[in-house]
Amino acid sequence: MQIKQDEKFSKLLFVFGVIILLIGVVILILGPSNDVLDRISDLCTGLGFGSICGGLGGLYGVRKLKKDPAKFKQIEVERKDERNKFIKYQAKAKSGEIINWLVIIIAYVCIAMNSPSWITFSLLAIFISKYVFEIILSNQYSKKF
Repeated sequence: MQIKQDEKFSKLLFVFGVIILLIGVVILILGPSNDVLDRISDLCTGLGFGSICGGLGGLYGVRKLKKDPAKFKQIEVERKDERNKFIKYQAKAKSGEIINWLVIIIAYVCIAMNSPSWITFSLLAIFISKYVFEIILSNQYSKKF
């Protein structure tokens, strides 16, 4: 089941990349040369090539898994294993905490560098939002389980 979803996502990513790349090329060729359109063209070209490569890489991985059913079964068992899920959730929680404190450190650096106050307030809003979401989700999950 999961392999079909991965294959669909990879195909969709590839098609998205082709479309964005074509938009970037069309803007580059047909658009008048100005700073904004040049940046949009560069952005579309970069996103397009990145998406194309990501989609092709995903399709390659799916193709390799389809050729080796034993490897596919092993990966499915690992995905569904409770211990692996717990480890993954613990790693996500720890990385979220680390990033949260990095946001605060960056806010202090912005204060020390006398950056515009909107940057500092935005970083503080992100810090507070993380805890608000954590409380909301904890309440939802405690009712659900």
